Amino acid sequence: MQLLLSELQLIKADTRALKMSSIYDEIDSLLEDATLQKWSPERFLCQVLHKEVTNRTEIRKMLRVKQAAFPQKLYLSDLVRSELPADGQVALPVLKTLDFIEEGRKVVLYGNPGTGKTHSTTGLGYQPVNRVTPYSFPLYHICSSNCVNVSPV
Repeated sequence: MQLLLSELQLIKADTRALKMSSIYDEIDSLLEDATLQKWSPERFLCQVLHKEVTNRTEIRKMLRVKQAAFPQKLYLSDLVRSELPADGQVALPVLKTLDFIEEGRKVVLYGNPGTGKTHSTTGLGYQPVNRVTPYSFPLYHICSSNCVNVSPV
């Protein structure tokens, strides 16, 4: 796909004005791929738009994590479930479905220090961040009594 220099400059100016940063950053390589692989205009447009949607999805995920203000980066995949108390081992798979968010229910975790409450709730908090469909993001409030309340916004 051969473009005149002024057309490329116009594309870059327009993508910057429209805040389409991934297209702005990668237009040169996309045009090169389109030329080498002889993409149709439809294929080129599809690739360009897909690149932008993917970029914006990742930015939204990062903003959700920042907005949640998690105390630490703790993931469920790093949680050693066998070290949880018995009731925690039973409850975690149920909580992992996040049905309580859609149902508007609150969850209170309590127990002795070091039993996995913060790790579990923070790990659960990362679940909606990574979903494709938008969720109202749950807020996590750490109480002075060391329990964690989870409530939908």
